[in-house]
Amino acid sequence: MDDDEYLESLISKATTEVSHTWSDCVDGFKQADIAMGRNYHRKLEWMNKAADIYLSENNKMAGFIPKFAVECGISESYAKNLNRHRKVPHGVQKKYSRHVQEALLSAPEELREEIVSSNKPVTVSEVKEAKDAYKEIQEKPELSDIKQSYEDKDLDIFDVVEQVKERKASMPIVPKYNIDEAMGAIKGIAQMYGQQYQGTTTEAAQVLLDRVMEGYDQDDVGMSIARDYAKWFLSLKKVFDLVGPELEDFLADKPNLKIVN
Repeated sequence: MDDDEYLESLISKATTEVSHTWSDCVDGFKQADIAMGRNYHRKLEWMNKAADIYLSENNKMAGFIPKFAVECGISESYAKNLNRHRKVPHGVQKKYSRHVQEALLSAPEELREEIVSSNKPVTVSEVKEAKDAYKEIQEKPELSDIKQSYEDKDLDIFDVVEQVKERKASMPIVPKYNIDEAMGAIKGIAQMYGQQYQGTTTEAAQVLLDRVMEGYDQDDVGMSIARDYAKWFLSLKKVFDLVGPELEDFLADKPNLKIVN
């Protein structure tokens, strides 16, 4: 019994009052999936042959897609999509699913060639991760060391994906900014510090310095992050420097002012 006959037998079962087993369902799906894949590749093969004939008769490819779409009774957009896939090397067509091929076709050529030549089975999500990581190391200065290692062939694209994930996990998360909320948070922290801290100012300053500089001695990434925090804190200090005299005057002018806790 060939694939088509087996599939027809399962369809016949489905139209009668027959109780199917889980195994029947799994086997039926597998056979249907295989049949769909084979038919899809046959489409590409026939389209390839048609393209060769069209080129030999017209000495150009312009107009091939509209003519093929009309005469095959399909939409031009579907014909364009098939045309993209038929240009994929046959070995790649057999190796990857149609959805993975779609993802690969939208990747930069050098990245696509690397993934294909790796012989690694990949999913659509893995191709997307590779594309995203590839783009990020090109665009983000903080990932320049990963980019350099990739260009030096010390890392492949799959290593890059993992390193970019780790790097992003270690980087500070900056929420959507609202100046009023930010200053309100600082006000609340000042209240907690003033009301609850029992140590000396020198001790508190050392704790703050340690937190800002945390991780600077681990690696270049830690140093970069610590330097960013130092710049951000000094930027905030400029606000404190402006506010300080105003608050001192406020307390001096109204020495008996009651602060409601």
